[in-house]
Amino acid sequence: VCYTWSATTIKLKRDMRRWYIYKSLSYKQWGGKNRINMNEPPKLPQQSKSGWAKFIAGFGYAFSGLWYALRTQRNVRVHALIALLAIVLGIVLHISAVEFALIFVAITAVFIAEMFNTVFELCIDLASPEYHPLAKIAKDVAAGAVLLNAMLAVVIGLFVFGPHLLALIRG
Repeated sequence: VCYTWSATTIKLKRDMRRWYIYKSLSYKQWGGKNRINMNEPPKLPQQSKSGWAKFIAGFGYAFSGLWYALRTQRNVRVHALIALLAIVLGIVLHISAVEFALIFVAITAVFIAEMFNTVFELCIDLASPEYHPLAKIAKDVAAGAVLLNAMLAVVIGLFVFGPHLLALIRG
């Protein structure tokens, strides 16, 4: 493993990247034996997509990201369960449309914060695979932002559901 950035290191990494691309593409994609030149970047096969196809594909990427978060992050699944319970409670208590809007804003804000936390953690792990105190601080701050957002969602939930629950208890 090389820890310095010199011209040799950059050239070595570039050559390794080219070699990987060369190995991952089939013989036919490279255009045959006589057209392979390791000193030139490979010409990857281009797929022409219309503007609408790219637009629609963007939704696929977004849903893939949502599914990744739900599939791999325990806290996202916990937030999803709590969000479902809050929605059911709102239906049972017949809260108003404005109150539902507040609940949905709180739910969405927590999900967004949790997904950004996931992004930050993945990027930090990529940039600093070994332990580093600054990486720990960055992860802790991102987790703290999620916690603060979740606490705000609880406060919003108390303000929205509290009066309805008190009225239900008092009968």
